[in-house]
Amino acid sequence: MTVNDSKVVRELIELSHDNEKLGAELNRYRKVAQIIRSKVNSKVRLPINAMIGYCDLLMRCEMDDEQTEYVDNIRNAAFELWSVMDHLLEIYDELEGKAPLSRYDNAPMEQSNLDFTVLKGRVLIVDDNLISRELMTSVLEPMGIVSDGAENGTEAVECCMNNTYDLILMDYYLKGETGADVIRIIRSYNRTVPIIAFSSQLT
Repeated sequence: MTVNDSKVVRELIELSHDNEKLGAELNRYRKVAQIIRSKVNSKVRLPINAMIGYCDLLMRCEMDDEQTEYVDNIRNAAFELWSVMDHLLEIYDELEGKAPLSRYDNAPMEQSNLDFTVLKGRVLIVDDNLISRELMTSVLEPMGIVSDGAENGTEAVECCMNNTYDLILMDYYLKGETGADVIRIIRSYNRTVPIIAFSSQLT
């Protein structure tokens, strides 16, 4: 082996070590990014959605012009925060090589888009977030719709066994389980009740 050959080998070994370090740094970055993404979903996205939802409920109440303007400003500010958060998550998806979700998937559910007027009976709300359950209950109550809440799959299955529902609203990402798991159990003994799966979480 010549002197030049030895130099090339050393450079290749150093390059290999650099690539290993770069790979390790990239893995650490991805883990941190995943943690941040999860926190954005659970600690930011849900509260913003709740702000928008409660503003929509307040707009149904009798308010003077000044109060209406305040609530409208809060609602618009919440949508601005949602837009910024959406943009940051799109950048993350591009860096990870993921296809970004559509605006429909990312957008908060506005109360005006919910049409439960055809329902006359009882609804089960399955969501591990108390604020989300209370918000949906507040939306359904003025329509004369009675709703029950379940925090997890076990409670949801128990409710379905003891009551008859016209509709089940199922959070797809429950703590420690998925809505699909719960739906499979419910479907094993009840194949007729309509079930709508929803989530503000992103994968």
